[in-house]
Amino acid sequence: MAASEHLLGRPTGSTLGMVMASTGVAVMGSFAFGVAIGYSAPTEAGIRQDLQLTLSQVRVQLHTQIGSSAKIFHSNPLSATVVLEVVLGFPSLFNDPQYSVFGSILTIGAMIGAVASGYIADVAGRKGAMRASALFCVVGWLAIFLAQSAASLDFGRFCTGFGVGVFSYVVPVFIAEIAPKALRGVLTALNQLLVCTGLSVTYIVGTMVSWRMLATAGLVPCIILIVGLFFIPESPRWLAKVGRQKEFEIALQRLRGKNADVFLEAEEIKEFIESIESLPKAGIQDLFSRSYICPVIIRVGLMVFQQFVGINGILFYASETFVSAGFPSGNLGTILMGCIQVKIMLPHPGAEVGILCEGGRSKKTSALNKIRGACTIKCRI
Repeated sequence: MAASEHLLGRPTGSTLGMVMASTGVAVMGSFAFGVAIGYSAPTEAGIRQDLQLTLSQVRVQLHTQIGSSAKIFHSNPLSATVVLEVVLGFPSLFNDPQYSVFGSILTIGAMIGAVASGYIADVAGRKGAMRASALFCVVGWLAIFLAQSAASLDFGRFCTGFGVGVFSYVVPVFIAEIAPKALRGVLTALNQLLVCTGLSVTYIVGTMVSWRMLATAGLVPCIILIVGLFFIPESPRWLAKVGRQKEFEIALQRLRGKNADVFLEAEEIKEFIESIESLPKAGIQDLFSRSYICPVIIRVGLMVFQQFVGINGILFYASETFVSAGFPSGNLGTILMGCIQVKIMLPHPGAEVGILCEGGRSKKTSALNKIRGACTIKCRI
């Protein structure tokens, strides 16, 4: 009976302890993701003053336009300009954009991390990928904390970007692979919730502490994650995929409870892995076949068009944007944005339900999901 319950995805209270603990550790990566996104907004004034960094003159003019008229905000090409600066990374088009580079270079590191995340997670394992990501973030935050020049800031920001780029893929995949079927969607949705929570907390705390102190706060979720990984099991599905049979059985037993009968679930996982491995190898070119070209265009198209609303510029430079819009201080507007972020996310916990176990329905679907991961990093930042 116990085996049937696990197979059907009906966990009992006594079997959820390790699953919840493992999820709690993993979503520290999601929280670190949110902290990295939100860091540049509340710290802009402090960093520019302490290190004498310059700001893109085009952005200064855009901020002035935003403050002078709401109609100008809608009619002028704010979104396209911010995309050029923040998303596409063309700082050479602007005048002395030192802080603008610092804000936007996170996305460059995140793109590289997102593209590499699948390979890293397959080779080093889900825990290994999360550990490597956390170490990249630790190096990045230390570089920012010790920074005395723009170069050090940019290096730190790039490292944190790479780390959160890997987190964006491996955290939801790890949670989906360890969760019972009945809880898979709910637990995976915690990934996006914690991203928003990290962003909101950073916005709020950043108005109360210095930029160097906020950088040390960014170390906290990374350290919790690194330590926590020593006490949770690896993904059983990954262990089965790489042929580590004994460790696979031990990890599954730890996740389902000491007294649980995991035989049927273990057989199901092994059959699933074997069926996936027996399918023909798929490549990027298969995404452009007649069967997949429409879903690819729709998914990637939505991601691309979403960027052209200019949300990156608002998130990265929220504090100074509110000042330019007429607020006496950027702190109030930044705090309000932080409070609204989590509130908006709470009614939509199914945002991440679509991310299933690694492999999906087929090799081609897996490839499509990896393209999705690389594009989704842009939407979240």
